[in-house]
Amino acid sequence: ITDRKQAEAALRESEARYSSLTNDVLDKSAVGIFILDANFKVVWVNQTLENFFGIHREEIIGRDKRELIRDRIQYFFADPQQFKDTVLATYDHNTYTKNFECHILPASDRQERWLEHLSQPIESGLYTGGRIEHYTDISDRKSNEAELHRLNRALHTLSNCNQAIVSAMRSIIVRSTYETDLLQNICDILVNLGGYRLAWIGYVQQDTEKSITPMAKAGYEEGYLDQLHITWADTERGRGPTGTAARTGQLCAFQNILTNPHYTPWRTQAKQRGYRSSIALPLKTDQGVFAVLNLYSSQPDAFDASELQLLCELSEDITYGIIALRTHHAHAESEEKFRQLTENTDDVFWMTTASLDQILYVSPAYERIWGRTQQSLYERPQSFVEAIHPRDRPRISAILQSSYTFDLEYRIRQPNGNLRWIWDRGFPIFDANGKVYRRAGIAKDITTRKETEELLRSTNEHLEVRVAQRTAELASANHRLREELEQRQRTETQLRNSHKQYRTLVQNFPQGAVFLFDRQFRYTIADGVGLAAMGLDGDRLEGQLINQVLPADLLQNTEFIYHSALVGQTVATEITYQERTYHYRANPLRNEQGQIFAGMVVMQDITAQKQSKAILEEAERRWRTLLENVRLLVVGLDRQGNIEYVNPFFAELTGYKASEIIGKNWFDTLIPAHACSKVRRAFQAMLTPEGNPHYQHTLLTQSGEEKKIAWNNTQLHNAQGEEIGTMSIGEDITERYAIERMKDEFISVVSHELRTPLTSIHGGLNLLSTGLVDPSSAKGKHVIDIAAESAERLVRLVNDILELERLESGKIRLQKQAIAVNELLRLAVEQMQVMASRARVTLVVSEQTSGIEFYADLDRMLQVLTNLLSNAIKFSDPGSQVRLTAILGSPSDRIGDRQPYCSLPYSPCWDSPHLIFTIEDWGRGIPEDKLESIFERFHQVDASDSRRKGGTGLGLAICRSIVEQHGGRIWVESQLNQGSRFSLCLSIYSQREG
Repeated sequence: ITDRKQAEAALRESEARYSSLTNDVLDKSAVGIFILDANFKVVWVNQTLENFFGIHREEIIGRDKRELIRDRIQYFFADPQQFKDTVLATYDHNTYTKNFECHILPASDRQERWLEHLSQPIESGLYTGGRIEHYTDISDRKSNEAELHRLNRALHTLSNCNQAIVSAMRSIIVRSTYETDLLQNICDILVNLGGYRLAWIGYVQQDTEKSITPMAKAGYEEGYLDQLHITWADTERGRGPTGTAARTGQLCAFQNILTNPHYTPWRTQAKQRGYRSSIALPLKTDQGVFAVLNLYSSQPDAFDASELQLLCELSEDITYGIIALRTHHAHAESEEKFRQLTENTDDVFWMTTASLDQILYVSPAYERIWGRTQQSLYERPQSFVEAIHPRDRPRISAILQSSYTFDLEYRIRQPNGNLRWIWDRGFPIFDANGKVYRRAGIAKDITTRKETEELLRSTNEHLEVRVAQRTAELASANHRLREELEQRQRTETQLRNSHKQYRTLVQNFPQGAVFLFDRQFRYTIADGVGLAAMGLDGDRLEGQLINQVLPADLLQNTEFIYHSALVGQTVATEITYQERTYHYRANPLRNEQGQIFAGMVVMQDITAQKQSKAILEEAERRWRTLLENVRLLVVGLDRQGNIEYVNPFFAELTGYKASEIIGKNWFDTLIPAHACSKVRRAFQAMLTPEGNPHYQHTLLTQSGEEKKIAWNNTQLHNAQGEEIGTMSIGEDITERYAIERMKDEFISVVSHELRTPLTSIHGGLNLLSTGLVDPSSAKGKHVIDIAAESAERLVRLVNDILELERLESGKIRLQKQAIAVNELLRLAVEQMQVMASRARVTLVVSEQTSGIEFYADLDRMLQVLTNLLSNAIKFSDPGSQVRLTAILGSPSDRIGDRQPYCSLPYSPCWDSPHLIFTIEDWGRGIPEDKLESIFERFHQVDASDSRRKGGTGLGLAICRSIVEQHGGRIWVESQLNQGSRFSLCLSIYSQREG
């Protein structure tokens, strides 16, 4: 068995050598290896593949590779679906992949790698029909490719951005291009071509917050910029990339947003939006940083040195483009301003060639001053010289030919023959080589100035005489001035020696203090009784800076006051400190040259004054409220009687607006002429110490109506006790005065009317009682008849007075009912028929109201008609007629141009249907001046005749009262010796109630 043993030993040695080869070569190869049998089961994997995938061979040997892909391995890849579809397709179709790249994601047991997959068949041996899969690590190659791609992308982005800038430069020639358009275009290119996740450009603001305002943006942002609140101040929110770049003027890159401690304020928002690195590039000029370009990448460490260099070049190109745009817009704005200036100024701007043979430009003012069109000058440049006055033309032509710079005055003649004086200034315009190639100038119409100079010349001759006179006066004045200056110097010396007195004055300044401070805000003097109340000590303040010794809250309220004084401003303000109110006043202190060398602040505690003022203002508000709402007249006059104040009720009563009479004279505007002198005397007397403050007079309203006013006057005095005017409160007593006068007249009339019958009764009874007349005699019977008739008249008079009083006082309530018009007329005629027959007067009834009813008090309406019929019968001649008429119409149908006599105001409702009753006679008639007064108490056309006919003088007054209580009107139309017509008008729609 020796040979067999030797063969076995040789086999073991061969296997050992093979195993060593496998371990030393295949297992540690740089290529990861999968060996699969014909059924796609894993036969063997090397150690390199274990490291690539983070798996252990004992876990997968013997397992179906397809199951491994579906259950586990596919989750290792960045694009698992593509890997699974590609590899499994080769299994399903028994094909082999020669080149397939896959991206392994990092985990705790593996690194991130790029692998190249290659498979090939096993055509012999134990695993014939199987396959070997190779995974080669190509991470370095992919990294180089990515770096190359990034650089190409950056170059492409830079190129497109530069093209956008160049395009913007070209487009400004034909149209307006704005900075925001260019910036937005660049941001779009950076995101769309450069592949950055977000790009935005912010402008650096020179405000107190040192903020940065986004002007353009592109990419995935989702409200990120609204939450930045970036500043370029050296604070937490100013230490990010943007704020740092703006503050330092240097590029600032955060290669890892998630770990950089300065990105804390924005990290959460940035992480949510997929930002992993950020860079900020300043856009700056010689004056400093004016904007910042900001880029964000979804990868950490995304910006290498090469890309940073390209981005720096881009920021410089963007800066150039913005400056070019701003320069263009400034130039365009300057040209527009020049155009507006030349086309709207009164002066003539002109430009010619150097040889004057062509007019290049002349402004529109040329046409107004020269009287010629611009076009005519363009066509014939020589017309410019031809328009010059012949006497001035040679001189001007010579100067124009010999000098480019001139300052001339000359005359021109307009086509209409008028002469104008011109002040013309010209200057040369040089080309790039320093050669004159154009001329320009400004011509001004100085005709008015020349005329003024001529006037001044003649005036100067007179002034020379006055100058000689004033010279002597000035010499005397100089002497006095010298004495005053010497006195002033002595005074200043005394003032400089009065520092102690000044401090004494400051120390006794009431409820306040005075602060003097130098230009470094250091107190030189701080003294006054008010310091202690504020918790301050003058000794501790003097020599110290204000921000070192003043409490923080007091400094915050007063610091601007100190600053104002040192910049030359005088400031007065009030501040509240420790629940007290102080008045501060700051003034600059200047030396003899007018320069500010220090400041002074005067402080005074005005808490008590403020409280007093508030009390006074409240009192004034209450008084003003009272004056504005009281139903009395309130007027303020100065000593001359000019109106200084009227309250709303005064304006309401007089019909004037307050603005119409404030400042007007009281006597000229509101006092009737017949009472002016009397009221003026009463006003002047009232201003004296012994004057009567109470008087009454008539006031004239805007409509011409006179009002009777009872005044209570108060004299007004100024702080010196001098009389400055009056404040008067008045009550409108017009109605009361009229009632009192009516009462007096009534008493007078009634006493007279009562006295007449009483005298007859008294006289008759005396005759009978003394036996002078026998009662049984014919004379005695006549006396008795007279007394009886007088008694009856007295009874009627008293009854009429009582009834009128009850009517006007409302004691009689109307008992309204439906009344047929024809029935009312019938009753009235029946009651008056006997009286008419005795007087041989015919009563005629004419009515056009058949079937019409209205609501009224039947007895009272019958009383009105019978009273009017009685009067018509009494004053009609025998054989004449009295006509009673009722029609349906409106008052305007009967009045014509004459308004009815009635105290009620006219209303448009009078144009609606009404019942109109008329009683017409052809008797003696009524004078025109009595047509209205006869409706008043005891007013009669002929009192003696009326008494003889049994009248009391109250009948028409009673009629008017009854008609008015029915809401109607009554009036009369009459002509002497031709008769009268009494009319009364009642609404057919009168209410049922009384």
